[in-house]
Parts: sequence; C-alpha cells; structure tokens
Amino acid sequence: MVKILFLIAPLIILCSSIHGQELSDAPKAQEVLEAFFEKIGGVERWDSLKTRIEHSTELRANQPTSNLLFTTNYFMYPNFNVKKKQSFLKGKSLLVFTLECSWYYSEILSSILFFDYEIVKPTDRFPKSEFMEMFNLQTKKKVAQDDLHYIVKLIDSRKKDGIQTLYFDKETLLLQKRVFIEKNDVLWTYTYEKYIEKRGYVEPYEIVLYSNSEQYLSRSIDDIKYNENIDSVLFISPIPCGEPETHVEVDASLLINY
Repeated sequence: MVKILFLIAPLIILCSSIHGQELSDAPKAQEVLEAFFEKIGGVERWDSLKTRIEHSTELRANQPTSNLLFTTNYFMYPNFNVKKKQSFLKGKSLLVFTLECSWYYSEILSSILFFDYEIVKPTDRFPKSEFMEMFNLQTKKKVAQDDLHYIVKLIDSRKKDGIQTLYFDKETLLLQKRVFIEKNDVLWTYTYEKYIEKRGYVEPYEIVLYSNSEQYLSRSIDDIKYNENIDSVLFISPIPCGEPETHVEVDASLLINY
C-alpha cells in the first residue's frame, strides 16, 4: 500500500485546486493527471473502488463477425483480477491475477499455465484494464506538447525504451491515445473514444488497438458495473498453484462454473 499512496496521495491533495480551472501553459505531469482524474470521476471515487465488472466484445481486424470474442473483466480490490474470454472457435479462456497465484486457462488446450506477474502487481490500486492499468505506473515529471495534446510518459521496464506514452486532449483533458514499443520492436497504439459516465465513473466504451499503425483489434464495451458483489471462487485456481512457466493439463469440468 505504500507505493499506492505515493502515487495517489498528491492527486487527492491537489485535485481541488485545479477543479474547473485550465492548466498552465507548461503543466507538470502531476497536473495533467490530476485534471484527467477530475474528468473521469475524481481520484477519491477511483481510490474507493471495490469491484468492477466489464462486459465487452472484441473483433480482430479483417476477421468475420462470427469470430467475435465476448470478454468479461472482473476486478476486486485489493488483489484479484480475472479476464474471461469466450469465442465460438476457441472456447473459453481465463487470465487470472492474484497475489497468491496467477494462471492462464485455455479450454481448447485443456491446460493451465502458471506465471509470475511483472511490475504491475495485483495489489496495485487500479484495475488491469486497457484503460486503467497503466495508472499504477510512475510518471516522468516533464510534459511534452503538440498542437492538440499534453504528452505524459510513464516508466515501464517491460517496454523496449522503458516507457509508455499517453496523449491527453488539450480541450477535454481526456486520454485519447497510449503508445509503447514492445521488446520485439512492435509498436502498439491504443485509442480511446466514446467516453460515458455511469455511477460517477467515466470511461471510454470504444477502444481500438493498432500494431505498427495497422488496426489489430477493436473492443466495444457493452456494460460496466461498479462495486457489485463478485464470487471470490472465480479467482481461485481449480488445482494447486504450480511453479511459474509450468503447464498442467486439466479437466474442463473443473472450470465449468468459472
């Protein structure tokens, strides 16, 4: 929790000072993030989030609509996150992050892969979603600008150059784009559109992912529920947790209720 407070406390202290005001001509990263969080519901609201359930539909570029992926992302603070995908061709898959055991299940492979987390831990404050996960990272202080955006860099040792870059619209102060280069030299770009408010939280409901500037995947969020009960059994491995990077065959009947 110490790391979370280091990142979040300055936002809570200073948010009231920038509410309803424009940013300075040369804002610092902290100021841009403060203004952004005010736009999406406020840091206090996000800091008190207990659960989040996102239902969305994914489609790979140049694929027929019969290949749609139906995704449910479950988040329960302080240390549980599950992404469940269901498709006609590949069946069900589960990507589970918990403090005790993280694992990936593939119905088509009938196996579970255990793994270790990287620098974003399940104990970090924000959900592991395409929109919120990166706000668990530390920021660089300086902000670059172009005609339309404030540009904030996040420190991320998983990426080739050690950063992720966020582009915030100067007019709305909302996040429009996130860019990073993987260590295999692939340039990934997320774009965020159609921001919608629900129960005081504001999130983009249309997310598009580009690979080396070509559209790779689109995600349309159908619904998000906040602070509703989630059965904790969803986060528990149906077999004893194994060592990281080990595969274990598993009977699909053990995961019928997941």
